[in-house]
Amino acid sequence: MASEALSLPNSRDLVSDTTLMMLADLARLDSVPVHDVLERLVRDQWGQRIMDAHNSAYAALCDDPVAWSEEQAERAVYDGALADGLDDE
Repeated sequence: MASEALSLPNSRDLVSDTTLMMLADLARLDSVPVHDVLERLVRDQWGQRIMDAHNSAYAALCDDPVAWSEEQAERAVYDGALADGLDDE
């Protein structure tokens, strides 16, 4: 998918004039180009979506007593993995 060409409409067709003005204001406040602001916002939103999905999956795991018990048992198996002979500092 990354190798496919992405065809986007003109920026005026993507966002409203109000949004463009807000992007310009953020760029001015941060002393960076508008595209840097937009990239940061998209990257932050993307990361937040990933974290939200992770948190939802973890909450579902915790809410399932059987699955949570299996998770705890699996963790217990690996508890000794850090006992590598080094002294605690």
